[in-house]
Amino acid sequence: MQERRAEAGAAMELRFEEMLERALEEGEITVAQMEEILAKRTEIAQSIDEFSDLPPEERRAANQELRDSAIDWAEENDLDPGVLMGPGQGGPGRSQSRGNGG
Repeated sequence: MQERRAEAGAAMELRFEEMLERALEEGEITVAQMEEILAKRTEIAQSIDEFSDLPPEERRAANQELRDSAIDWAEENDLDPGVLMGPGQGGPGRSQSRGNGG
């Protein structure tokens, strides 16, 4: 099961990187923005790992706070928050609302 999760995670990251490459090629982002996005995604992933030991309610609250922070960061850096989150994680085609109820 862990192996499948690792494979799925690797495939998702590959799709994310391909999405960034397309955005770069289409002039939607710069190389500097791409590097900032990748660094921020690493930071977010590390934070999520830290939340894994929290009780469910605290983990949900921490994840929501992290999501709000990521959206704010993207907007402050003139980026669509969906580009930061990528496909399947609130990226293009998914709701960008904050809080409950979408």
